[in-house]
Amino acid sequence: MLFDLTDRKRAEERQLTLAHEVEHRAKNLLAVVAALLRLTRAETIKDYIDTIQGRIGALAGIHNLLVESRWSGISLRRLIERELSPWDKHRNIEISGPDIVLGSAAGQALGLTVHELATNSAKYGALSVDRGRVTVAWSATDEGAVLEWAESGGPVIQAPVRTGFGIKLINGEVEGQLGGRITYDWRPEGLLLRVVIKRKHFYGDRVP
Repeated sequence: MLFDLTDRKRAEERQLTLAHEVEHRAKNLLAVVAALLRLTRAETIKDYIDTIQGRIGALAGIHNLLVESRWSGISLRRLIERELSPWDKHRNIEISGPDIVLGSAAGQALGLTVHELATNSAKYGALSVDRGRVTVAWSATDEGAVLEWAESGGPVIQAPVRTGFGIKLINGEVEGQLGGRITYDWRPEGLLLRVVIKRKHFYGDRVP
């Protein structure tokens, strides 16, 4: 009987933790969606709608991965594959890295980051032409996760003259929310971006 009561108590505690997580995520998602609606800019109504739908769709995909895992973290590989699948029409995207499981906050930050990078690349960078290539690679260190996004074979690019909402969104999620680091290298052959996420944002503090 003591064993049964102990198991029941653990199950109740687990259920309460999940309820708190769902409540927190719901509030966070509503806040992010409100910010997207308020701050997104576009030249036409159609562009605005398309941009908003893409960003909210990315958030929904992240949420679905959390639900599928029963709120036990997000696989970094699955997250990236899911976000990039609409743009991999010519098999010109390469993804590599160890199995890393992220907490919900880090999953949202990196999911939105990859979405913004892919959208921008499809408009102006390597994914806007058939010959262009994108390589996404990450590694695990004692510090945490280091992810690199590298474009090549696309149109010649230059550093933007002003900071658009997409970059502000990436910086806000990674640096503001997670305390991570981002570096941009606007090479003529394509953007090279590096993101560092602290180890504490791994689900269960897991490092391969």
